[in-house]
Amino acid sequence: MTKDRIHEIINAAEERYQLLISTIIEIQGYTLDNLPAEKAGECINRGLYEFTGYRKEFGGRLIFMCIKSTDGQTYFLERFRIYGKESPQGIERADDPSYINGVGDSVYSRIPEGSTILDIGCGTGKYLKVLKGKEMTVLAMDMSSELILEDREDEELNDFLFFPGDCVDLRFMKDKEIDYLTGVNILNVLYPEMVESLLEQGERVAVKGGLFAFTLPARADLWSDYSPELAGPLKEGLNRGSDEYLETASNQTFLGQMRLFSFVRNLCKGKGWRCRVFRFLDSSIMDGQAFNKTLDARHLKSGEDSLLKLLEFPIRRAKTTGVPPEGSYLVCSIGYGLEIYYGEESLPPIDEAHYFDDNVELEKLDIEIELSDSITCWNLPFVEDEEAG
Repeated sequence: MTKDRIHEIINAAEERYQLLISTIIEIQGYTLDNLPAEKAGECINRGLYEFTGYRKEFGGRLIFMCIKSTDGQTYFLERFRIYGKESPQGIERADDPSYINGVGDSVYSRIPEGSTILDIGCGTGKYLKVLKGKEMTVLAMDMSSELILEDREDEELNDFLFFPGDCVDLRFMKDKEIDYLTGVNILNVLYPEMVESLLEQGERVAVKGGLFAFTLPARADLWSDYSPELAGPLKEGLNRGSDEYLETASNQTFLGQMRLFSFVRNLCKGKGWRCRVFRFLDSSIMDGQAFNKTLDARHLKSGEDSLLKLLEFPIRRAKTTGVPPEGSYLVCSIGYGLEIYYGEESLPPIDEAHYFDDNVELEKLDIEIELSDSITCWNLPFVEDEEAG
């Protein structure tokens, strides 16, 4: 790809981004929980709205699309998230050396030199650092112009080309000019219509290979909200330190993710694309200071010396192991990955990953069984604590 073409792409993406941002209507001081019905009724169908009451909690901006049903009801679907550099939410802001290595090994490190990559929703750019020094063209986009400015100033990222853009609008790209599309934790915050649109656009712009979207159990994402049988317990006394809350939240977000994968797999089958869903493991032994920086260390009970975690709401079952030295922690991070090939499969399967059989009904999996299967699959040295039973 020539420098002139890269310049055209970045300019076109920024123009579309600025146009989109200019259409957002702010509704001061409200969230969806306290939005008066009359205000909701005034919103325009398909219009974009930000309820500024979320800013303090989220540390960024949540943008919703208004949907008017035929019977006059008003709904709001999350359209995108704009993180700030100090946003406390999400794995992007966490100093967590585990999992990051697994993502790098499972997708970015596999891409051959000489490739042109479009990374969608790049955030802080930390997953791209494994590509530093390689001969390839890396274009990276994110909805947060604030994070894009940070990325451009990061010396570790000066090999890459960052620009603001809407991750579900790839109209600034020509047909068949990208070798690989990559993305971390993107599809799980998009509703079905947007997921389908993004994947279809990926087919148009991709020369070969696929779109890799690593998603993980996240806080109340759009897919886990489709679990009415579990919604009740989560709304009753949100004691985040309780085993009951963590277990319920873990299962709800896990099932949400499996629904996403099932939706994508069925979509691919209908489109004639090759789809692979897999889980991967990244293990590290941390000292106490490093471990305490991980996202969910605060949920551990005193006395536990190890952790099997499914980011971000892991089920907590007391485990013991004799592997880590005293004062350290064995951290095993399980991530879930998605590979979509629009044509010929250009990358071989990952040796360290566990691919789900095409016949597995993902939406019917249970998180307890999945945890046990993961322990067995990688022969992890965990022994269930008898007291935890």
